[in-house]
Amino acid sequence: MHVMLGYLLQQVSNYEKFLETHEFYYEPKIDGIRAITFPDGTVYSRYGNRLNVSFSDLKIPKGFVLDGEIISKEGFYKSGVIKAKHKQVNLKDIRYYIFDIVPEETVKKGKTYEKPIEERKLMLIDVKKLNKSVPYVTFFTELKKYKDGKNFKKLLKQFENYEGYILKQVKSIYIPRRTKLWIKVKHLIDIDAVVVGFEVSKKIPNAIAAIVVKYKNREFKVGTGFTEKQRQILYQLQDELIGSVVNISALEITPYGAARHNSFNYFNCSIPKKLKKILCQYQLVKPDCCFEKKES
Repeated sequence: MHVMLGYLLQQVSNYEKFLETHEFYYEPKIDGIRAITFPDGTVYSRYGNRLNVSFSDLKIPKGFVLDGEIISKEGFYKSGVIKAKHKQVNLKDIRYYIFDIVPEETVKKGKTYEKPIEERKLMLIDVKKLNKSVPYVTFFTELKKYKDGKNFKKLLKQFENYEGYILKQVKSIYIPRRTKLWIKVKHLIDIDAVVVGFEVSKKIPNAIAAIVVKYKNREFKVGTGFTEKQRQILYQLQDELIGSVVNISALEITPYGAARHNSFNYFNCSIPKKLKKILCQYQLVKPDCCFEKKES
């Protein structure tokens, strides 16, 4: 499936200025499984996998699909049953949050849908009216203007029961790929973890795909938060960086010890001195570490 994806706020260069110089709407960010529903009720994940649920009672205009997130009422860690190949999930056990409507060819072929978000929400209002008796769906149709500028943490307080919120640029079209037209603002935690290895990229020559880190005796991968050039620099230095400490952001530490929705922030000041110059040059180190201390 070709769907529109947003960037995490912290992955946007100079994000405070970006928020101040663009106009946005905002709506809740659901922590579920991305779900694309076709008029016949079949549902697919953004990876093109058929989900173990059917929304055949949903009325959807011919030639269009609904874009949203499914979440289990039992919580995120039970959402995996929606992907499983056993008996179909009971609709009483889930909730489907619908936030967009686009043509079938957009998700099938990756064709940009030029209709702006304001018009798509009006279409969604009409679909909501057709499905007012369907109990398991929630439609996000309201366009609330974002007015907090760079003070994004203030608005987060309104979304304590959600993953956070998502900013959608005014008059933005639907581009079925990752784009800065959508910005995800999440409740995140910062943790320090030790580098124990690297995973080499299969897509970018001589580059890393992820850093393997250990946190509280559990190992997991950190694969986002890097530019392509940073991945190549880390590939060159990987043997010398084993044992270094990195700071990462994550939504939470799972019961299994992994950092969910994690993203690389920086190496801390404990990096080997001989690597400091090049890591600072490519903004891989905490900025404070790159300023020379003046002697008093």
